[in-house]
Amino acid sequence: MNLQPHPEAEARFNELAEDVLAKIEEVSPESLRTPKPRFEPDTFVSAHLTEKDIDNITHLGTFDPLSMETIELMFHAEPGTRAFKLGRQGSGDFDKLAARIAATAPFRNISTRKRVRTLAIDWLSARLGGTNKEPLVGYLLAAIRPAIQRFTAIVPIAYLIVEEELPFGRVTFKPLGAAFFDAMAQQRGQMTDANHRALYESQIQEYRKKRQGYAGAFVEIEGDPDYAREHSIDEAKHATAMLRFLSPESQLPEACSYMTPVDLLPAPSYDVWLQEPGDASPTTHLSGIPVPPPEPLKLDKDTVPELRKHFALDSLSHIARGVELSRFEKSLEEALLLFSKATATPSPSEKLVFALVALESILLRNPTEPIQQTVGDRFGFLLSKVAAERQELSKLFKSCYDLRSSFVHHGRNPSDLELLRRFLAMAWVLLVQLLKNHRAFASKDHLLDYLDSLKYA
Repeated sequence: MNLQPHPEAEARFNELAEDVLAKIEEVSPESLRTPKPRFEPDTFVSAHLTEKDIDNITHLGTFDPLSMETIELMFHAEPGTRAFKLGRQGSGDFDKLAARIAATAPFRNISTRKRVRTLAIDWLSARLGGTNKEPLVGYLLAAIRPAIQRFTAIVPIAYLIVEEELPFGRVTFKPLGAAFFDAMAQQRGQMTDANHRALYESQIQEYRKKRQGYAGAFVEIEGDPDYAREHSIDEAKHATAMLRFLSPESQLPEACSYMTPVDLLPAPSYDVWLQEPGDASPTTHLSGIPVPPPEPLKLDKDTVPELRKHFALDSLSHIARGVELSRFEKSLEEALLLFSKATATPSPSEKLVFALVALESILLRNPTEPIQQTVGDRFGFLLSKVAAERQELSKLFKSCYDLRSSFVHHGRNPSDLELLRRFLAMAWVLLVQLLKNHRAFASKDHLLDYLDSLKYA
């Protein structure tokens, strides 16, 4: 891995960093902590930590939610010693500089924006404290390089069950069975402290309750630990979004797929406490999940070959991998990700909007084309060779577009769920057909030229 930034970019970043340094002013050390009392909710201690709970705090920022900017940044050269402050302009310049560095090679491929920003604050503190004279970029690389290594990140996936290893896109889905958690539990034998062992055992037990039996996305990553964590979750989210296209919920108006990295989208549940007149506190507790409960996507040894044969699983995996894609394949990936959003909501209105936007993204040449007539005709021509069926399919698209307009412009939810179910099913079939023929077209325009030639033949 090349860890050397472009010389001109490095020089410019170092120059901007010196400009930020010149805007810093010294303040009293007591001003680092926030003196103004703030409302703090009565939550359980582990759920609400503030700077008062942290010893040796090194920096504190004041954030403006309206402008999305840091108003001022205050920090110590060393904890408890001299303190410094950057005003609004300087803090804004600092945040922009840190973001630009994090988005530039090699940093974007080895670390995170948050990590780069934190290290840049450490650099400011070290320069002001007289313990460092190194330019910013060199300081950042020296701090990040030792932490870079290869990781296999494992991200648990809710509501996905695989019987055996399934390579898909840039991840590999594997079952997280009892043996996986048994191997984790064996690490407790290396712990000498009894309290640590007990805590670790309880954590493993919680892991088992939530995750055992489901799949995990295994991601090969090189970078620092922060990058490995963020990048692995991003990769898992992308892979599950693409795979959700094959879930039954993609065609059911009121069904929702909860297949996603665990805890990002928890399945719906409810708790109700009943308090009777005269009671000082609730005496009855009711809890549960919706009926019917969410169903996981189960990919066993029999299902996977069928998905490969009939529903283009390998083509979907190729596009999810994202390597050397044609312009058409990139357009198709965008449409699939949009359609996948329809699987992750139980709202018929939202499903309708996402499905229509997905089709428009792949079947509309430019913003000036009339949507209903143009996309409706292409919708019909892609799905049938029979003239009467094409007309019916075009009418189906236009009817659903009218439902969409009623929702978007007048807030009316679609009442004809059977119409929506037929539309979702046909939209899904259309995208499967494009997946099966993803190598037949060089670009979206190539596809649309082909459809127009059929229409006017």
